[in-house]
Amino acid sequence: MTPINKITVYENSRRIGVLNDFLKTYGRYLSGAEYGRLSEQPEETSDARQARSELNRMTEKVSEVIKATGYPQVLHWSPPPMIGGRSMDIDMVLNIHRLHQYQISPQEVFDAVERAGGVYEANHSKALQRTFNPFFWIGRIFESIASIPFKFFSRLGLNGRKMESSFLGKVFKGVVELFGGVATICGTLKIFGWLDPVLEFLKLKP
Repeated sequence: MTPINKITVYENSRRIGVLNDFLKTYGRYLSGAEYGRLSEQPEETSDARQARSELNRMTEKVSEVIKATGYPQVLHWSPPPMIGGRSMDIDMVLNIHRLHQYQISPQEVFDAVERAGGVYEANHSKALQRTFNPFFWIGRIFESIASIPFKFFSRLGLNGRKMESSFLGKVFKGVVELFGGVATICGTLKIFGWLDPVLEFLKLKP
């Protein structure tokens, strides 16, 4: 999913809506579900079962929306000393129906999702600026062009995403985007007749 610092104001608002819908649905579920002391499965009303079904369809998207902020909703969990076992990182959204097994309060989920919503809300004005900045769109175009080889590798059955996130992959994309940006600026200057004066000013034209 596109990181928060590269999305438009429309996408920003959409993601805030996704998080808010998730919180409302989770609240509905909790109001109609109750765990017994020795029960692995909760007692659920019909509305809670409906909310559970909706949550199951939402969790993957919500998890990605939160990860795009750079602050994942992962909680480090350690078993009680008397029981023993290994510690692990738990994605609270993807494991929302298993949190009771780890004695994790539902409030932790609310806090994580609300924090993510706050990050998007704080970034809303910057998203508005990006949306109407032509250089933002030019950058996105060249970023898409730079990603084409990695998408091709993925179609061949290779791990294109891993290659794209590697050091060499990032260098390749950076070079393509840099040259693309320079070419765009030069083309814009040429259209307005400013290229030659700028080159002369920079003493780059013979």
